Amino acid sequence: SIESCLSQTHRNIQLIVVDDGSTDDTPDIVNSYDDHRLKYVSHDENKGLPAALNTGFANADGSYLSWTSDDNYYSQDAMEKMLSFLKTRKCHFVYSDFYRFSEKNPHDRRIVKLPDIAELNRENCIGPCFLYAREVRDAIGEYDPDTFLSEDYDYWIRVSKRFQICHLAEPLYHYRA
Repeated sequence: SIESCLSQTHRNIQLIVVDDGSTDDTPDIVNSYDDHRLKYVSHDENKGLPAALNTGFANADGSYLSWTSDDNYYSQDAMEKMLSFLKTRKCHFVYSDFYRFSEKNPHDRRIVKLPDIAELNRENCIGPCFLYAREVRDAIGEYDPDTFLSEDYDYWIRVSKRFQICHLAEPLYHYRA
């Protein structure tokens, strides 16, 4: 996941790794990278995904925001394409299709095509690949820590009430199922 972020064709990025109280060798893995774009932040104890997201975004300096998990990865041009799409379409939030693959057979992947119109009143159809303008976060605020396991769905619903959400019909992410 770290490699996929740092090797983006759009080079002007900041990657914040939030270690949410892990007991593995996450600090050693992160410290093995010598890249000024990488910042490591650690919680002393596990606070859950919504709190980790809030910590990451509180430390972010960029004009556009996204997040990923440690077991998934972006296509090399994902950020470039989503950023270009946001600017061209003049929307504030973009989501894209993605590849789904299994741990058992990572080379056997299938494209998950998402709907062009996100009907969030029916289901969470945004998916794991997205990018949004900082003004979205400034207006919507933080992820709700009480929405663990539905933190993204809750956030997207709040976003959709105030901002245009656009679909980029191209798989730009690799999601491990």
